[in-house]
Amino acid sequence: MHVPAAAVNADVVQAKAQSLRYVVLLAAATAISGFLFGFDTAVINGVLLLLRLQFALSNLQTEIAASSLLLGCLLGAAGASMIGDRHGRRKSLIASALLFALSSVGAALATTVMLFSVARLVGGLAIGLKHAGFHPEFLYEKDPVAQGTLRANRLTASTPPDWEVHKGDVTKVDWTGFSSPVRLLAGGVPCQPFSLAGNHLAQRDGRNQFPALIRAVHALRPQAILIENVYGLLRSDFARYFEYVLRALSAPSVVPRKQESWQGHNRRLKAKERSRG
Repeated sequence: MHVPAAAVNADVVQAKAQSLRYVVLLAAATAISGFLFGFDTAVINGVLLLLRLQFALSNLQTEIAASSLLLGCLLGAAGASMIGDRHGRRKSLIASALLFALSSVGAALATTVMLFSVARLVGGLAIGLKHAGFHPEFLYEKDPVAQGTLRANRLTASTPPDWEVHKGDVTKVDWTGFSSPVRLLAGGVPCQPFSLAGNHLAQRDGRNQFPALIRAVHALRPQAILIENVYGLLRSDFARYFEYVLRALSAPSVVPRKQESWQGHNRRLKAKERSRG
């Protein structure tokens, strides 16, 4: 199938512009969430008056006591990657839990503002360690060579991987067996059906795995989804299908029916959107 060069270039420019807007939106949301994170983890306004009376604090001492947790968050998040690389994510989470316990006991038993501030600083370190980064637990791969690579991957030469590599086709995995919450579902959906250098068959290409992704999201209900693909996915020719994918991912309660086409599922998703007003 021949695609005119001018049309391809226009699609690439449009895809890059859309991608840039999306990245800016993500960066803005991350920045705002950073303020909210600090607000949610360091609000002690309800006890500031009692704190000042208990320790006879000046304004400066009160501010130090209140902000020490945020300083701990900053240090904990900054050092989380180094600790994870050296000791593994599991051990860093155990350390985070111990720091949480130490912080709680220390803040409750503090007899001076210095001890109280140190206890809050330790609590901030625990929060930073806990919330920085993601830890992969289950990896699924069909290709034997890629499976070997996943099993050999490690953070350092002396640290073996602590994730599980499962052999098999993701279209046949029973996701209902997972009982623990899933923070992040990440995957590389094959790009060939949407690539500018491919056959441009999109949903009609047998390698299209977006239905498998949608099925996993419906079953696992992850807190976040990270999918890698190509600019070609944003081409105008694929706009309807891409909009359907986004709609399906945003409404996991509307499960695709057996043998239902994506158009039929899309109509039900649109009907649900209209019913919500």
